[in-house]
Amino acid sequence: MTVVQYAISVYREELMKSLVFSAPNEGRVKISEEPLKIMYTFCQTKRTDTEAGGMLFGRFLIDSNDIVIDVLSVPMKGDIRKRSYFHRSMKNHQDVLNRIYEESNGTCHYVGEWHTHPENDPSPSDIDLKNWHRVMSKTLTDSNLFLFVIIGIKQIRVWQGNKELNQLIPLALVE
Repeated sequence: MTVVQYAISVYREELMKSLVFSAPNEGRVKISEEPLKIMYTFCQTKRTDTEAGGMLFGRFLIDSNDIVIDVLSVPMKGDIRKRSYFHRSMKNHQDVLNRIYEESNGTCHYVGEWHTHPENDPSPSDIDLKNWHRVMSKTLTDSNLFLFVIIGIKQIRVWQGNKELNQLIPLALVE
């Protein structure tokens, strides 16, 4: 392990506890420890690593604008994974969504999408932005808000999409 790899692993260990981001609606978005750990297992630290991704599932907290991400789907058979491209297959991930929703008695919902990027500080590509707008316009949910997470090599970035306003807003990490 190189010094840089060690430093990144120590940094990730600190991040693994959970992360909280501030949202524009005076709410917060919390990514719980378990989904955070799972996403980071797919981090593209080697040149041969391919992008990974899936769906995000969580709870909309009553009497607040807070969202907690509790669970996620991971890459599955039928997904397309390349160095700088990820396409999620619909059926297998939808089956996971249905199972999670049923097992939670309807309290755990689809809240968005996540994927990795082979860059230190990730930013959405034109394909990402197009896909996120498609998700917002085509997905039937009880909420107008969606979350989009990109896991980079050194940073994690989160955007909140608003279906009504057709806009994406980057969220800031709460220190």
